[in-house]
Amino acid sequence: MIGRVVPPPGEDGAFTIVDKTVSRQHLRVEVGDVGSSDSTKTEARSKITLEDLNTKIGTLVNGEQIRGRKYDLTGEENVVTVGRYKSRFTYAIFPHQMSALLTKLVLHGSR
Repeated sequence: MIGRVVPPPGEDGAFTIVDKTVSRQHLRVEVGDVGSSDSTKTEARSKITLEDLNTKIGTLVNGEQIRGRKYDLTGEENVVTVGRYKSRFTYAIFPHQMSALLTKLVLHGSR
């Protein structure tokens, strides 16, 4: 949650902006789960959805107004403006692949 009010205790992932053009509860950011079969797909990534909570001024994503609706981030880099707050947020997606090299000793145990 991104907004102007400090979140209640125990609410994880909240970000507070002190600016009169930002609503108390302005923007919800939802990151989807990565499926177990996605680990083998180098292009797989979590789905990120932004939801403007029907704010007075709205939210811009890559220059597009999303006031009162949800927006799925599809590009590798997305610029988000909350209200008329002077700083912008950039959501960048960097898919990466992890690999491991296992030696014969690790695979079969020490003998």
